[in-house]
Amino acid sequence: MEQAELLKYRTLSGEEITLDGFTEEGNRLLVKIYNDFKEGKEYGKVLNKLHSSDALKILGAIEQKGGYFIDKKVASSPLYKITFDLVDRLGVTQGLLRADAQNNINFSDNSAVLEQLVSKYSS
Repeated sequence: MEQAELLKYRTLSGEEITLDGFTEEGNRLLVKIYNDFKEGKEYGKVLNKLHSSDALKILGAIEQKGGYFIDKKVASSPLYKITFDLVDRLGVTQGLLRADAQNNINFSDNSAVLEQLVSKYSS
């Protein structure tokens, strides 16, 4: 019996991240951010959504002084890296951020992978 191939996402910097082991809440957050990306929502609003208390709690951020703190553990987590990459790509698309020549601008493979999550976790 063959093992199913794991879904992989490639960031702008070229890092390949496996989409595996996220909680249901984490998958739903990823789908929300991806849908915002697809719809071309305003970069600042999507960035604020990613840094909202609700999202940071899902990402495992530490509650501190009435807010949530993005520590090294959260910033290096696969879910945070992917969602933040989607927000960065939105900023590039809207001309608010600059992509370096060596950046992985092609999104077609990522789109195919993320669409599989959308079909499973959209609400």
